[in-house]
Amino acid sequence: SLDAHKHNITMSSLTNPGQIKIVADPEKLARLFMNLINNAFKYGKSAMTFIKLTAVKKDDRVEIRVQNDGEQIPKSSLNKLFDRFYRVDQSGNKDISGTGLGLAISQGIVKQHHGAIRVESNTKLTSFIIELPLDASLGMPRD
Repeated sequence: SLDAHKHNITMSSLTNPGQIKIVADPEKLARLFMNLINNAFKYGKSAMTFIKLTAVKKDDRVEIRVQNDGEQIPKSSLNKLFDRFYRVDQSGNKDISGTGLGLAISQGIVKQHHGAIRVESNTKLTSFIIELPLDASLGMPRD
């Protein structure tokens, strides 16, 4: 939120219902959301004015969206974004560092929780859409 404030980017969250409880690994989900938010800052910051997180309960699942109004992801990159080491071509922009692993790791976390992740992007909005079961503990290792 400090980085958002520094760049005049509004961060908000909205859930429906107001509180949604899921059984999941909180550290891994924190990593998932930090990866998605960090990518928004990294790749959309120049044009971005907001980052919004929403969660909606749908039967025994929750749909979470991490959205921003930054630069559109090229259509040619959408089906490659979750590949290891893939980075959207930034025309040789050396200011953007990274290994290209963040979204692959994010997808792995979602799969470990028996969920799915996809991305949609147009000139107005980029949305990472995550679907998770309310009880993602099935098949997860116990400590």
